[in-house]
Amino acid sequence: MRIFYFFILLVGILSWSSCENDDDSADNVSLTVSADTTMVQVGETITFSVTTNKGDDVTSSSTITINNTVLEENTFTPAQTGTYRVRASFENLITTSHYEVVAVDRKASSIEISSEQTTLSLGEVFSFLVTTDTGVDVTYESVITVGEDTLERERFLPERPGIFSAMATYAGLESAPIEIEVLPNSISVEADKSDILLGESVTFTVFADADIDITSEATILVGEEEIEGNSFTPGETGTYTITATYGEFTSDPVEINVSDNFFVLNDTTYETPTGTFAYFGTFQGENGLESIWAFNPFLEIDNGDGTTGYPNDLYIYIALEQPETGDLVFPSNGTYTYPGGTLPEIFDAQVYYDNNPWVGADESFENITLDITGMETWNNAETTVERIEYTITKEDGSTVTGQYSGPLFAWDASGSRRKKEKTAINIPFIQQGTFSKR
Repeated sequence: MRIFYFFILLVGILSWSSCENDDDSADNVSLTVSADTTMVQVGETITFSVTTNKGDDVTSSSTITINNTVLEENTFTPAQTGTYRVRASFENLITTSHYEVVAVDRKASSIEISSEQTTLSLGEVFSFLVTTDTGVDVTYESVITVGEDTLERERFLPERPGIFSAMATYAGLESAPIEIEVLPNSISVEADKSDILLGESVTFTVFADADIDITSEATILVGEEEIEGNSFTPGETGTYTITATYGEFTSDPVEINVSDNFFVLNDTTYETPTGTFAYFGTFQGENGLESIWAFNPFLEIDNGDGTTGYPNDLYIYIALEQPETGDLVFPSNGTYTYPGGTLPEIFDAQVYYDNNPWVGADESFENITLDITGMETWNNAETTVERIEYTITKEDGSTVTGQYSGPLFAWDASGSRRKKEKTAINIPFIQQGTFSKR
C-alpha cells in the first residue's frame, strides 16, 4: 500500500512539473497575423497567415476572426467596402496587435505624399502622410524616402539644412515628389587664420548651428563683395571684415588682418610683425659724433622653456650725425644707402631667417637701401610709420627684400642687457672707439 501511495505522489509531481514547464514555454511565445495584401477591391480574396515569434507557421491550426466573425478557412472575400479588423488564436495564444485590412470599390490608381509642415528648423521633425486616390491612409504600408535615405517610419529628423525631395511608394504605385526645406537656427563663419601676410591666402568655413559644415551652400562676403569659393587672397594690407549668408541668414562678422611686415629670401616669406630701432651708442667718427642705430624688425616666439626666441631677426645699421650738445638724434624719414660716403649712411646689415644667419662673417655687400616714409615724430621712444622698404644685396648677388608699416619702438642695445623692449632714450651714450657689429 505504501508503494502505491508513493507511486501516486510521484505521478502528481511529474504532472505538475510538466504543466509548469509548458506554462513557462507559453509565456515566451507570441502570435502574429498578416495578410498577402492590406487593401483589396470588393469581391477579391485576401489570404491570411498566422505565425509565432519563433517562426512557426500555425495557420492551419489557428482560428481567424474578421470583426469577431470566425472564418472557416484562412481566406476572406469582402462583400462590401470598409475596414475589417483581424485577429487570430492558437491554443492558448491570441494576437494582441492591431491589424486591419480595407475593402474598396476600386483599387488605388495613384498615391500622394504630404506633410503638414514643409519648412522646419534643425531639431524639428517632419511627419508624412501617404493616401491613395480612393482616400485610404496607407502611410504605414508605404516606403518613404527623403533624398536617398529610406525612412524606417513616417517621421524624418534632418541632420543638416537644405531642400530635400520626399516621395512614397505603395503597392507598385509611386507618388509625385514634394519638397521640404530645413533651415538652420543660426550660421557662423570661421577663418583658418586671423592674421596673414600680404600675398598669403585665408580659408573660410561656414557652419550651421555651430558644427554643421555648409560652406559649399553658403555665400561668403569680404566687405560687401562676394568671393568665389571659400579662399581669399588679399591684394592690399589692412583689416578685412568677413560675413557669410545662407538664405535669409547672415553670420556675425569676423576680421582678418593683412600685414606686409615681412622679408623675402629665396622666394620664401619670413614674417617680422614687430618693428623697432635699436640704439647701439654714440661714437666719435672721422667727421664728428655718430649715433649708431639699426632698423630691427623681428618675429618673437616663446621657446616653451621660459626663454624668448627671435627666429626671424633683421638688422640694417645706420649712422646718424649727432650734435655735440642736445638730445639724441633718432632715425627719421628719408632714404639711407650703402655705401653712403656721407652721413646719414648705412654701413652694415645682418639677417636671421628661421634662426639661420644669412650673412657670413667674411661676406660683404654690394648694395643696401632703407627707405622710410610717413614716420611720425618720436614720443617717449615710440612712433608709427606709414611704410619702410628695404633691399639688401650681397656681393654674390643674393638679395633680401622687405617692408614694414605700423607702430615702432626704440630699445637700448648699447649696454650689456640688450633686451628688445621699449626704452626711453634721450641723452646720447658716448662710447670710445669705433662701433663694430662683427
